Amino acid sequence: TEVIVPEGVTAINLEAFCNCKSLEKISLPDTLTIIENYAFFHCENLREISLPDTLTTIKSHAFSHCDNLR
Repeated sequence: TEVIVPEGVTAINLEAFCNCKSLEKISLPDTLTIIENYAFFHCENLREISLPDTLTTIKSHAFSHCDNLR
């Protein structure tokens, strides 16, 4: 239910967590710069995510249908 993306990762790729219904929380590293299209699309139970200051781009529909996201 929780994913910790390790330091050094710079991108969450296209559809990386798409339709991951069990995902509730994700921790992103300070090295992240981009979240690609549909990366978290339809993660209906995703409730918590902290976006790092290094993030410069969030592409189309990255968080569509994440209705419980804070």
